[in-house]
Amino acid sequence: MPASYIVDDVQFAAVVARCRSWRQVLRETGSKMTGTNAARLRAARLNLDVSHFTGARKWTDDELRDAVAAAQSWNEVALRLGCPATSAKRRAMRLSLEYGHLDRRAQASLRSLPADMQPQLDRVRFAGENLAAAWLQLAGCTVAMVPGQAPYDIVAGFPDGSMKKVQVKTTQTRQLSDRGLEPRPRFSLTVFAYVSALERAQLPYSGDEVDYFFLIASIDGMWFVPHARVAGQTSCNPGPEYDEFRVHWPVRNE
Repeated sequence: MPASYIVDDVQFAAVVARCRSWRQVLRETGSKMTGTNAARLRAARLNLDVSHFTGARKWTDDELRDAVAAAQSWNEVALRLGCPATSAKRRAMRLSLEYGHLDRRAQASLRSLPADMQPQLDRVRFAGENLAAAWLQLAGCTVAMVPGQAPYDIVAGFPDGSMKKVQVKTTQTRQLSDRGLEPRPRFSLTVFAYVSALERAQLPYSGDEVDYFFLIASIDGMWFVPHARVAGQTSCNPGPEYDEFRVHWPVRNE
C-alpha cells in the first residue's frame, strides 16, 4: 500500500480483512493518526467484519467461542487458548458470549468438598497445636510455635505482657471416673527424661518446663490448665472439678 492515507473504501476493506489489529490497519493505510477511533468508525460504517482482530492476542474471537462452548471451566478455556483466564473472560463479556455454564460449574466446585475432606475427631492429634494457637490468638495472646524437642509447644504472650510456656496435649482415650460411670478423657502428662546415663523414664512436667497445659479431647472438650493445678501428676481426667479451666470457641455476637 502507498504511504498516503487510503481513502478508497474498497482498499480500506481489503486492509481490514488481512490485518489482525487496528494499529496494523493504521500502519498499512499510512495514517498519521495515533488513535484508532476514526478507523473503527469507518469500519462500522462499511459494516466490515473485524472478528479476526486479535491485537496482542494469539487467538481469534471464533477460537474463543469454540473454547467457551467446549470447556468445563475458565481454567480449561485458558489452557486451550494459552492465555490468562481473566483475559478470556473479559473478551467473552465484550462479545456477549454465553458462558453461564462455566460460572455455574465453578460455583458448584466451590460448594462441594471431596468426600474424604470431612473433619474427623480421630485426627485431632494432628491439629492440636494449631487449635490451641488459634484459641490463644482469639483470646488476645501473641503466639510463637516452638519446633524441636522443647518440653513445651507454644510460647504465648499474654495481654498483661507476661510470657507463658504452653504444652498441648490431645487424647481420644476415655476412662471411667471414680465417682460414676461417665467416661472422661484421659490425658498423659509425662515427658521422657534421662534419670541416669543409660536409663530414660516418663516423668511429670516440672514448673520450670511448662506454665500451662492446653488439653484437647474435642472441639467442645478443651481445658487450659495451669501447671500448678496438676503439678506432680502423670495424667489428668478433667471432669466438673476442672470447669473453671474449660475453654470454648467464641460465639457470634448478636
